[in-house]
Amino acid sequence: MTGRHTGVSIALIHGLFIFFVGAGAESGPSDVISSGGFLKGVRDLVYDESRSLIFTAAIHGTVSIINVKNSSNPFLVSSVAPSTVLDAHGLAMDHKNQRLFVASVSQASVTCIDVTRPETPRIVSTVRNTTWLYYSTHLSFDPHRSALFVASAGNGNESMCPSCGHSISSITVNDFGLMTLRHRMTSWYPDTSPGVNKTLAYPVYTLLDPERPLLYVSNDARCTVEASPKILRNLKP
Repeated sequence: MTGRHTGVSIALIHGLFIFFVGAGAESGPSDVISSGGFLKGVRDLVYDESRSLIFTAAIHGTVSIINVKNSSNPFLVSSVAPSTVLDAHGLAMDHKNQRLFVASVSQASVTCIDVTRPETPRIVSTVRNTTWLYYSTHLSFDPHRSALFVASAGNGNESMCPSCGHSISSITVNDFGLMTLRHRMTSWYPDTSPGVNKTLAYPVYTLLDPERPLLYVSNDARCTVEASPKILRNLKP
């Protein structure tokens, strides 16, 4: 979740809790969100500052929208559970067009959800590829190029489909929210980490700086965070 630090207390979500941070922050949670099981297994959060909404992705296949305008009384606005977000792990948002993108581990997919009306989120499109997007754990959205960069970790057992995942893929998003797979990067920094037995990359998280531009990728197989403009150059939408 992202937000600007203003020096005054602001609400943040961590798991089921809302914490205050900033000037005069308290050490404990200010409130707990609990409504059935919709927050069970949450793997990622995205914050829409303009509407005071938090979007969550859970591994049991639910994307939920929570209103936190009143931090002492947060409430569930809606949930959606299409089959394409089963084992959802990663979220990214196009704030301008109010679209949410969900990466699914087991479905090898990315799903675009229109959240213009948070009470009635609408599935717009899904792109799926069992090689490129296998075990997709996270993704970042580039608003300048309307493109997604997806981390696909692949299988921990490298003898099983070594060509599946272990890569970063780019996806372009058109004006209607339809997605197209464009490029894939499988070339990684040489493995020099002692005691690491994996030979293939295992990227699990991405963070995009669209201005430089740099894509930061946590590579679990190397115990590294890799940052290189090469990733973006190789993945031109």
